[in-house]
Amino acid sequence: MTIRPSHPNILLITTDQQRVADVHAYGNKNIRTPNIDSLWQRGVAFQKAFVTTPLCMPSRATILTGRYPHNHKVWTNGVPLPDNQPMLSSLLQSHGYQTMAIGKMHFTPTRANASPGFPESFATWEEKDLSDWHGPYYGFEHVELTLGHHKPGGHYGAWLKKNHPEVLSCFNPPSEQENHVLDTWDSSIPLQCHASTWIANKTIEILEQRDARPFFLWMSFPDPHHPFAPPQPYASMYPPNSMCTPQADAYEMSAAPPHVQEFFDGKILHEGTEHRIAPSQISHYELQQITARTYGMITLVDDSIGHVLNYLNATGLNQNTIIIFGSDHGEFLGDHGLIYKGPYSYDSIVKVPYIWHIPPTINTTHHKTFSTQLTGWIDFAPTVLDFCDVECPPTMQGRSLKPFLLGQSTDDDGRQALLVEYLSGYDDRFAYKTIIKNDWKLTYYPKMPSEWGELYNLTRDPGEHRNYFHDANFADKKGELLRELLKLISETDERYPQRLGHS
Repeated sequence: MTIRPSHPNILLITTDQQRVADVHAYGNKNIRTPNIDSLWQRGVAFQKAFVTTPLCMPSRATILTGRYPHNHKVWTNGVPLPDNQPMLSSLLQSHGYQTMAIGKMHFTPTRANASPGFPESFATWEEKDLSDWHGPYYGFEHVELTLGHHKPGGHYGAWLKKNHPEVLSCFNPPSEQENHVLDTWDSSIPLQCHASTWIANKTIEILEQRDARPFFLWMSFPDPHHPFAPPQPYASMYPPNSMCTPQADAYEMSAAPPHVQEFFDGKILHEGTEHRIAPSQISHYELQQITARTYGMITLVDDSIGHVLNYLNATGLNQNTIIIFGSDHGEFLGDHGLIYKGPYSYDSIVKVPYIWHIPPTINTTHHKTFSTQLTGWIDFAPTVLDFCDVECPPTMQGRSLKPFLLGQSTDDDGRQALLVEYLSGYDDRFAYKTIIKNDWKLTYYPKMPSEWGELYNLTRDPGEHRNYFHDANFADKKGELLRELLKLISETDERYPQRLGHS
């Protein structure tokens, strides 16, 4: 295929476990994110962008495949992404794009046994030196990997061992420091050796070495996922006593599904954590500490993004590069009395920041817009393919946002309903299907009694504190949404792989 000069570069920037509420552009005046905010100056910040599931690996599989978890088969963390399906990276590569990935990808498990097929496994790196291996990997011809969180793994770990071996001991949590059991402390990793800094520097290095082809580059930060441990000066950038933190709502707990109260009391293992922490036992000041350090991690990521944006501006690449910023899922940070993530469909963990920056060479008029239409990562791959003039395969289940991003359609033309789904790797009871439609969100737990249902009005109760699932006044609305949910589940099923014969 002949590449035309108009074919845009694509820079995807993701964080891990960041709430939509923790970006200044989305209304949080207590956090500093000027570089992320700057993307909004020539683009669209979506206010109703949702993940397909609030877990790392399934959500990232959706980003790459444009498919729901029940179709791409990464149903929970620890399940490797099957490579027998069309992916955005491989489609772009086959149409003349240079494809690169820097940072945390999480397409294969980090805790898998050592295997040549699992280059994101810590055991694989311990058994074999992969520092000279850079792909191909899921359609990316060049990769530079970090593994996990606050751990020196992958290419990042190999770089540290070679150039800064004295820093390796800094990754151990300081047992003598207050609150390390809550996964929060002030990291002693020097700023120049931190993963966020390394990812930005490596991104610039790779861009400097690029060839003449347009590029698709995924820059993926492991932060602000716990442990909440930023280095200085970010560790002390936000005074804990200045952090506004939510308080648990007594009525909410009484009307919520039973597992919310059980998680709050520490009776059930939190999804994605290795130890029991009862959120009910976390003091207000401890939650302020966690929040302050989370903000520090986010601002470090933002400053690192700024270095890359400065490079794009200095080289003129910004003129033809579409930049997308978002997170693979959210974080509670005290919302609903909880921390981390888990088997819930609350906005805190399923609604994420989602900003599309469109350069003036592609769109000269559309800029700095807030959108209220329903969208999310399910629409990412189809939209990129549309901008890159690559046909979207029928396996992808999202819809292109290009007409809206170019000002050719309005919010009213967007999708009417969105599906979020969850399968637990720890307890099958927590499986759910959620439909978001207009002002309403309904969650159905197919393997639990009917009292586990949830129904929220997102306009009257944006914090999702009042569960109307068993309120007789809303029985008609519940029935309507249950029917719509069944329809949405049926519509997102697919026949795949393709049929090769009649018998």
